[in-house]
Amino acid sequence: EENYKSVVGISAYTDGQSGYNWGTGFVLTADGLIVTNTHVINGADSATVTLYDDTVLNATLVGADSISDIALLKVKGIGLTPAVIGDSSELTVGDAVAAIGNPLGEQFRMTLTNGVISAINRGVSYNGRRPTPQSTRATPAARCTTCTVR
Repeated sequence: EENYKSVVGISAYTDGQSGYNWGTGFVLTADGLIVTNTHVINGADSATVTLYDDTVLNATLVGADSISDIALLKVKGIGLTPAVIGDSSELTVGDAVAAIGNPLGEQFRMTLTNGVISAINRGVSYNGRRPTPQSTRATPAARCTTCTVR
């Protein structure tokens, strides 16, 4: 519940193409930094962020890393609620978790699902590359842009 207002929808548009990419992000800072996945905005010419209350804000790309699949956007908004990010070192296998996100498109916006932590420190491969241990320690809370609620 505490992260509900922090979860956002990302729409990424490419000039000359109908339709758009849709994904999930979360508010990182009250001044408008938004974390999402690089694959959502990759190749886009513009993007918007849809807040929990259906407010739509134009976004600019701050940076993106295709290896970790993390992108950072910036929006101008008032009253943004940053996500409360937990301490991943406190997780144990079997802990219950819940995730709020936007799977499979806009029609499923703000979907809640639950599960359990099934493994800790398991290696991850993305685009044929494995992040170094240093980079996986540096971004544990941001590797998945669906906000986890504990």
